[in-house]
Amino acid sequence: MTALPNIVLVHGAWADGSSWSAVIEHLQADGYTVTAPQFPMTRLADDVARLRQVLARQNGPTLVAGHSYGGQIITALGTDTPNVVGLVITTAAEAVAAATSALI
Repeated sequence: MTALPNIVLVHGAWADGSSWSAVIEHLQADGYTVTAPQFPMTRLADDVARLRQVLARQNGPTLVAGHSYGGQIITALGTDTPNVVGLVITTAAEAVAAATSALI
């Protein structure tokens, strides 16, 4: 059986790591090791540096998921994070007239 990857959850602006509480509970129940760190939210470079610190502490393959602004943080990581095996960016969408959608 293949070991499960670690999961690092990156919160969006105007939120903190606790915004992932329900998600963390479900993932941990399924056997994942989950980290939802706090970010300084001072500037993008500081947030990316914080994420790099967190990723350096992960043992093994790691999946990184970011919500809203968190997606910008994980995208800014670039490709020099060898233990990162995948990125997931979540956002919100709303249906509008004529069956189109707009990102909000």
